[in-house]
Amino acid sequence: MSVEYPSWKDLVAKERMFDKEVSNKLNKPSPGQSNKHQIIETAFRTSLHILPAPFAAIAESVYESVDGYEREKLGEVRSFLHTMTKKGENHYLELVPRLDKITSDVFRLKNDAARKSTLLYIRDILAGKSNNVDQQLYRITTALEDMTDY
Repeated sequence: MSVEYPSWKDLVAKERMFDKEVSNKLNKPSPGQSNKHQIIETAFRTSLHILPAPFAAIAESVYESVDGYEREKLGEVRSFLHTMTKKGENHYLELVPRLDKITSDVFRLKNDAARKSTLLYIRDILAGKSNNVDQQLYRITTALEDMTDY
């Protein structure tokens, strides 16, 4: 399975659409939904499809990795997307070619937990949280090799 990153322009447009869709669903919950946590969860899950691959999977991994309430989980997803777009087009275009093959390899992992945790490393690279991209890429590559040996 090959994962192709979207163009910068498409990513920015989809990030805005996702954020707007989630906000709309939070402001107008579906009839019968009164539980605040359920409303946030539903708004996130039903808006996730707007994000292009691999960002939908990364966003889902971020959401599921946060210990806390749904509002905190959604906040972390929004923070990642906002930080990444704030880093700018040059940052994105520099990283995408380097992440392309690794991301495809991650999606081939059969172990769901390993796939989701590795997507969090990719998130850190995209959001500029990693000071040494080469070192982070090396760690991911080594971990992927270890996981595929079994």
